[in-house]
Amino acid sequence: MDQRLHEATGLPLQRIARGDELIKDTDLAGLSAHHRATLLPYVGMPVCGVSSLMGLTVNDVDDFRPPPRSLPSRPRAS
Repeated sequence: MDQRLHEATGLPLQRIARGDELIKDTDLAGLSAHHRATLLPYVGMPVCGVSSLMGLTVNDVDDFRPPPRSLPSRPRAS
């Protein structure tokens, strides 16, 4: 699953391995414009939850859903 998340978001595998840490704006640095746009809605959420929120499955890397709009707002990590 880590490899699929890497392919979908551009996050390095070493960063994905620290799944309990929140995604920060600094994680977007160095990513392609496509990957930054893909990952931006998930800033402030733990890496470990992003793959399920994106709807990544064992067979589909590119078929993901944006985060539900019903999620409470979280302050962005500084």
